Amino acid sequence: MRPIAPPFPNETAFFCRFFKDIGSYRDEDNRPLHEVDFRAEQSADSYSTCPFRDSREGYLINRAALHQIAAKWKDVLAGLQFFTSLSEGRHKECVLGLGRAWHVSLAVMFSPIYLFHRAKQPLADGGLPVEIAGLFKILLDVPTTIDLMFMKSPSDDFQDPKAIQRFADNYLILLNGEYACAGPPTLIDEVIELLYDKPDIALDNPFRRFFPDVPEFLEFVDHMTRQYVVAIYYQLATMFAMECAFGELSRLGLYTPLVIRDDHKFSAYERRRRIALSAMTNSDMRETALTAFAQQIKEESHRSFSAESFEISQALLQSQQFLREVSHLSPREILVAHREYQVQVGHFLRSCRRNIEDSIGAQGLFDEQMIAERLDCPPAQQLAEILDSFR
Repeated sequence: MRPIAPPFPNETAFFCRFFKDIGSYRDEDNRPLHEVDFRAEQSADSYSTCPFRDSREGYLINRAALHQIAAKWKDVLAGLQFFTSLSEGRHKECVLGLGRAWHVSLAVMFSPIYLFHRAKQPLADGGLPVEIAGLFKILLDVPTTIDLMFMKSPSDDFQDPKAIQRFADNYLILLNGEYACAGPPTLIDEVIELLYDKPDIALDNPFRRFFPDVPEFLEFVDHMTRQYVVAIYYQLATMFAMECAFGELSRLGLYTPLVIRDDHKFSAYERRRRIALSAMTNSDMRETALTAFAQQIKEESHRSFSAESFEISQALLQSQQFLREVSHLSPREILVAHREYQVQVGHFLRSCRRNIEDSIGAQGLFDEQMIAERLDCPPAQQLAEILDSFR
């Protein structure tokens, strides 16, 4: 019998809505905000071979986007300084390092959605300033890279700005199938240094005109960040559960358990999935990583949380409990446990959605039906059907 496909989990409610939104946006130069595959432009000038002597050498890079961002480089750096300045005032002292870099990069990642959906003067499609689009493209993969850094080595200090770049290079995160990140090493260094640096809070920063209501934006980012953390652990828990369940079918010749290896041909998503699963096989790592993320948000958020009132604590505890149980369950028991876990996480994601909408005064930002559809995991259904056929 033909082996079933590896359990690629479907996009969760949060990630589906996020990429659906950003996939529809274009900037003032009519370039897409999310440039999935630039070769679709059918122009010889749109891409070239990467000349940088690192893991990207010889791969295709998006030359057109690089030229666009390079032309606005000073404005892009000013934008990054603006976002790092938002961390000022949240604590008595501004905490620099990997945690701050993670939080700032998430704020950049959520900024286009905020600008398009805010109640006052929302941007129209095609109206996103190039410098905001450029900064978004540069930092889009930084939060997920730092996620994996936390998972692989949660106890490391990571005070060296180059740690992010070294990790991305060593684990081939700068690659995506046949093409790679286009940023020259010197520009990547410049960006990461600013992520770690003491922020410039100059009042004349040009990015202030894009975010006249900073408290509203920070509240939006706070809600999005909490949803991001719960969603990514829902996704990780689903991946791990499905890998355990499908692995039980190997004796029937229906599935070969995942072999972790660094293959340059993997998509960026699949490579991250495999890196995460390699860390998730260590039971101590699963617990430590969850705790590290929860603590990070408590420390980096502009809001004050106590252990009792920390809003995502319950969702993370549910994830921890599910991960403790799943490696000891049968495939059928995993399906039942995962269904219950889906319901628990679904309630939290819907609650987050309402908070996000309230924070920017918009209605219908995310679609309720899509949440229900995306929390229905196809691998689990497929596994149930296979198990039934062998009863």
